[in-house]
Amino acid sequence: MPNKFTLVGSVKEVKQSDSLLLLIRRNYRNRDGEYDFDEFNVSVSLGLSNTMVNNLKTGELVSVFGRIEQNSLKNLMLIAEQIDRIDELNPIIF
Repeated sequence: MPNKFTLVGSVKEVKQSDSLLLLIRRNYRNRDGEYDFDEFNVSVSLGLSNTMVNNLKTGELVSVFGRIEQNSLKNLMLIAEQIDRIDELNPIIF
């Protein structure tokens, strides 16, 4: 069984050089008729980190492809292996 994930959302924050916070809108409305958002902390593989810090800006729409890992404390971690900027006509692949 493949251990992969895909997330599409806007960059809320680029944290240091090894992670980013994605803001993702849910696909349904709450009781008030508004959309809620979820925040996902995504760790970035070593090869992507410098490129990400130099090129991603808050608010950009991106797709993130990666794998899920479980650390020694039994917490699940999202590890990005590819980040595509999708709010432009010609996405840049990091």
